[in-house]
Amino acid sequence: MKAYILGSYSASGLKGVIASGYAGRREAIDKLCSSLDMVIHDVAFTRGEFDVTVTFEVDSEESALGLLLAVKSSGGFDKAICLTELDIDVVAEHARKAGASYVPPNA
Repeated sequence: MKAYILGSYSASGLKGVIASGYAGRREAIDKLCSSLDMVIHDVAFTRGEFDVTVTFEVDSEESALGLLLAVKSSGGFDKAICLTELDIDVVAEHARKAGASYVPPNA
C-alpha cells in the first residue's frame, strides 16, 4: 500500500536540514525506509504547514505507523502524520451497509 508521511521540523530538525541539505536528509530517509523494507517513491520539501512529505510503498499500516513513531520520537519534528492509501469503493460499500441499518440519535 502507498503511504505518506508529512512532517514539520522542530528547531533542531531545521538545523540538521540546513547542515545536510536535501542529499543528507534523503540519505537518512532512504536508510530508515530500507530498514523496514519500504520503497520510497518521493521526498519533497514544501512550504506551509508541513516542511517535508515522503511517499513510500509499505506492506502494512502497522509498518507505516512504526516508521511514524520512530520519526516522532526522534525530536526532529514538531508535528508528523501518516496517511495511508485506501480503496474508496470498499469504504463506500461499508458506509452503504452501515447507513442502511443505522438509526441516528435524532430519529
